[in-house]
Amino acid sequence: MFYFETMFLFMIIGFLVIVLLYFLSLKFKNHKSKINKVIGSIVFVLMTIGWYAFFYGYESKVEANSRNDLKKIDQALISKIKLQNGMGLSGEQIYNSQEINDKKSILEIFKFLKRIKRVKAHHSSPKKKITMSFTYKDKLYKYTIGKDSVNRDEYWVMIYNGWCKGDPRDKKNYRASISNVEVGRVQTESLPTVLNEFMKSMKY
Repeated sequence: MFYFETMFLFMIIGFLVIVLLYFLSLKFKNHKSKINKVIGSIVFVLMTIGWYAFFYGYESKVEANSRNDLKKIDQALISKIKLQNGMGLSGEQIYNSQEINDKKSILEIFKFLKRIKRVKAHHSSPKKKITMSFTYKDKLYKYTIGKDSVNRDEYWVMIYNGWCKGDPRDKKNYRASISNVEVGRVQTESLPTVLNEFMKSMKY
């Protein structure tokens, strides 16, 4: 759900209430100070609601657009998917990588990804994270897929943003900056075979 419309409606209603209270303060001058306090309180509440609605709405819109972009990808135009872990993510010390070239596995992965949806947040986090990358229409896409720490049949899908330099086993010289922006979750009892096998091969 997008919240800009809600924010705009609150602003209009709040503006009308403030105008009404202002004219009441002119008419009932004995109560002007109390009415002004009420106006101040309403302005504060509206500003708080407005900023919350704006930022939450913006975040929701970005996530929705990212989900739509993912669902629009034509997997028939993708010839290779690269799976990798140990990209500087917290706690990961070992590189694993695998290239997926066969169309059947690529189709299976995208059937999984295109089941993505928005799931209400709960107190959990992604674990067993895989970085998945592929090129589509001359653009490089990178996603992180992580198994939910609480719900065994839920998987996080995030846009991967980051870089790493050096070998993560070399703690002295290794440098990394990772930022994963959540796109949504996939709820399924069966992970695609190739992803499931890759997760099992990860040694952490």
